[in-house]
Amino acid sequence: MVTYTIKLLQDGLYVVEQAFTLYGAELGIRMTIIRLSDNVLWLHSPVRYGENLAAQIANLGTVRSIVSPSKMHRLYLSEWIAAHPHAVHYAPVGMPHVPGSKSPTLLSQTPPKEWQGQMEQHEVQGIPDLNEVVFFHLPTRTLILTDLCFNIREGTLWTQLFFTLNGAWDRLALTRIFQRAIQDRVAFRGSIDRILRWDFDRIIVSHGEVVERDGKERFRAAFENLR
Repeated sequence: MVTYTIKLLQDGLYVVEQAFTLYGAELGIRMTIIRLSDNVLWLHSPVRYGENLAAQIANLGTVRSIVSPSKMHRLYLSEWIAAHPHAVHYAPVGMPHVPGSKSPTLLSQTPPKEWQGQMEQHEVQGIPDLNEVVFFHLPTRTLILTDLCFNIREGTLWTQLFFTLNGAWDRLALTRIFQRAIQDRVAFRGSIDRILRWDFDRIIVSHGEVVERDGKERFRAAFENLR
């Protein structure tokens, strides 16, 4: 049995990382955990469920919010929802049904009362195949992304080739695959400009390395040629 360890990034901010491949390329997957001011936990993009991992999370506090941040990140949701029946499942508009779950509470441009004043959020416009909602954790100045940017910097030769061809090797970037999914570039650019108004420094991505500093400058650079 593989044991996954919770990593502390800053007080009240944790991540869990697991291996994950797509078309044979190694991109990894990451869950973010935030302890809110009332000492309950917020889980973003849950990774593969395991009893050992669940026990570690229980030592941090009570899970009250389980967030599916995009229409695509739902692979491991069912077990987490089943294990935390009193938690609220949040998801974007258009999220496909998750087996064993009730209808989720829909995410929007306005944070729900559970994390108002602690996190801001924005539903990225112009790319409906993702319908990703991004989050900004104010206390730690951390931007939390899902597939809006990848930051793959190591892996096999095939991984390097795969992400080089997708314009996202060894740098923070939106992959060419997702660039082609943009249906309204004006609306999408407006969302990027909206995110850049936040005062973030760290960026947590679901795939690749965490950006620990200069995140805002690197995020701006990732989209400077996308008009």
